[in-house]
Amino acid sequence: MLTFIIRRILALIPLLFIVSVIVFGLILLVPGDAAITLAGGDAATRPRILLVRHQLGLDKPFLSQYVSWLGNALHLDFGRSLYSNQTVVSEVWQRFPVTLQIAGGALFFGLLIGVPLGIISGIRPRSVTDRAVVIGTSAAIAMPSFWLALILVLNLAVYRQILPSRGFVQFSTSPYEWFRHLLLPWISLGVLAAATIARQLRGALADVMSSDHIRTSRSKGLAPIKVVGKHGLKNASAPVLTVVGLQVAYLIGGTVIVEQIFGIAGLGTYVLTAITRDDLPAIQGSVMFIALLTVFVNLLVDISYALLNPKVRVE
Repeated sequence: MLTFIIRRILALIPLLFIVSVIVFGLILLVPGDAAITLAGGDAATRPRILLVRHQLGLDKPFLSQYVSWLGNALHLDFGRSLYSNQTVVSEVWQRFPVTLQIAGGALFFGLLIGVPLGIISGIRPRSVTDRAVVIGTSAAIAMPSFWLALILVLNLAVYRQILPSRGFVQFSTSPYEWFRHLLLPWISLGVLAAATIARQLRGALADVMSSDHIRTSRSKGLAPIKVVGKHGLKNASAPVLTVVGLQVAYLIGGTVIVEQIFGIAGLGTYVLTAITRDDLPAIQGSVMFIALLTVFVNLLVDISYALLNPKVRVE
C-alpha cells in the first residue's frame, strides 16, 4: 500500500508542473492590462505605465517571469495583492474556511440525500420507485445551481422570509444562525451533487446486486440488510468515490456564483473580484490553491479506492 501511495504522489509532480504553467499563463488570457489600471487607467501616461510594468516584472520574457514565480510559489509565496497590498496566501487562507464550510456542507447534503436514493433505486431496478428516482435525479442534474439558488431566495427568503437571503455568521458566534445562513447555499450546490451520487450509486449497486456472490449470499439466508450493506455497498462504493472526488472540484468552483448570490465573502468572491480588478497575483495564487486542493482530494480518492479494491494496488 505504501508503494502505491508513493507512486501516486510521484505521478502528481508532472501534473502539478503542467497546472503551474497553465495557471501562470493566465496573465496572457486575462483581458486588460494590470499595469495600465494601476498607473491610473485612462489617465495613465506612457512613462508611468512602463514604470509600473517594470515594478511588476511584466517587462521580462515569459519564461523568466515563470521561473521567478515558480521559485516563489514553491515557498508558498504568490506575491501581494495589487490592491490590498496583503499577501495572497494570507487572504486566501482567511477566506478559504468560509468556502470550505459551504462546499463541505453541500457535499454532506449530497451524500445525505444521494446515498439513500441510490440504495433504494439500486436494490430494485425498473420498479416504480426506481423510475421516480431516475426522473427526479435527471431533473436535478439539468437544473443550474445559480437558477436553483435564485428560486430558493425568492420563495424562502423574499416571499416567506423563512431563511435569510444574504450574509454569513461564524459558527462560534451563533451555531443556529450559522446553520440558517448556510442552508440555502448548501441546498443550491448539494442538489446536483445528490443527484449525481444517486445515479452513480444506483447503476453500480444494480450491477452488483445481480452478480453471483449476491445470489449466493441470499441463498444462504442472510438478512437483506446484511446482503446490501456488507456485500452490495462495499463493491458498489468504489465508483461513487470517484464521483465524490469530482464533486469536490465542482462544489469549490460552484461557490464562485453562489457566494455572489448570497453575499458571502469566501474564496469564490475573492477570485471573481481579482478577475474584475486584473489583480494578477491574486488570480494566480487563488487558482493555484484551488488546483492544489483538487489534486489533493483526487489523491485521497485514489487511496480510498485502493483500500476498497486490492486489485488497484496490484495494478
